[in-house]
Amino acid sequence: MAADTSIDKAAKDFLAEAEEIIDQLSLDLVSLSDCADSGDFNPDVVNSIFRGAHSLKGLAGMFGFTDIADLSHNMENLLDSLRLGKIPLNQNTISVLFDSMEILGSLVRGAGSADSGKTDISQTISRINACVALVQKDEGASPLAKLGLSERVLSSLTEYEEHRLLENVKKNKNIFSIQRHSVSPHLIRIWENLPKSSRVPEK
Repeated sequence: MAADTSIDKAAKDFLAEAEEIIDQLSLDLVSLSDCADSGDFNPDVVNSIFRGAHSLKGLAGMFGFTDIADLSHNMENLLDSLRLGKIPLNQNTISVLFDSMEILGSLVRGAGSADSGKTDISQTISRINACVALVQKDEGASPLAKLGLSERVLSSLTEYEEHRLLENVKKNKNIFSIQRHSVSPHLIRIWENLPKSSRVPEK
């Protein structure tokens, strides 16, 4: 009886946080779907969903809800490939994410109940892995070559920073290189007002 009480408490503690994450993920997925329809990729939305899946994975693992942790982990892999530009943001990707979220929501709502663990997530994970397998390969010289950035700067970029820089180059956006040792207050204000997704700090 004590064990059952412990399980019920763990489930309630988990649900209190997990349902908030699920609600936010659902809202963000609607925004991502709008991005796919308009062709305007918003990295902030993808990053928000990525962080949500990551948080849910850790939370589920901490409370022992293995299926939720496993599905969240696979969603996280898909979202990481998406945020790095390795797979396209198209209706197939959106469909897989929405279906995965529906299963996740069902798993979260049933956490700790008698039906917990009865949902088969293998087909959903297979669909996610099929999306991740469609990695796009870059062809030809990197567009970064024409920016004239030093090797020190290029080597300091994370994979995500390099991808965001490439995306902005492809869209013909203005790229500025700011040296920190001689930054004027005016440039600092410009830097602080830039969206985080537009910043590539020189390290």
